[in-house]
Amino acid sequence: DIWKEPQEYLNDILMHLEEDQSLILYNLFDDAGRVFVLSKQGIQVRSIRYAPGLSEKIDELKTALMEQKDQDLIDRLNMYLSSILIQPIEDLLSSRIFLITDAETESLPYNMLLKSNGSMLIDDHILSKTPSARILINKRLDDQPTEPRVSIVAPHEFENPGLPGSFSSLPFTLVEAEQLASIVVSDKN
Repeated sequence: DIWKEPQEYLNDILMHLEEDQSLILYNLFDDAGRVFVLSKQGIQVRSIRYAPGLSEKIDELKTALMEQKDQDLIDRLNMYLSSILIQPIEDLLSSRIFLITDAETESLPYNMLLKSNGSMLIDDHILSKTPSARILINKRLDDQPTEPRVSIVAPHEFENPGLPGSFSSLPFTLVEAEQLASIVVSDKN
């Protein structure tokens, strides 16, 4: 219900999280930032160091990853972003993480961010993005049968002059998608 009091809304979220799950909400603004981590242990709020131009650093990382030319730059940007967004909260993370990102961090490849021990976030955690906690809760409350659903997206051709030639046409993705779809269909029978 959209008209619930904030505490009742937060209690709903906490009630629907499993023991091994945490929900992370980033709240970044001009001169500071906060990260809210919700789990069965409650709600934790941590201040994080925020630097203007964070979205530019994220864009710079994405460009460097696509070009694959400067590994030192990729490593430096990854360490910088990790030190701001992950390392201050890593002691609060459960094995399954739901991320609610803001516009500035939406396109960040969270899976590659580093924990303080040097391991990538994806090495120790299952990551999922959700647009809001309400959508996550509604999905859990859905009365529909819990039959697994699979979406297969196969962009076999696309125009992107910024990508190297070997990635500009992916002729076998459609074949792979059809093979995956036939496996899913045959498992249901």
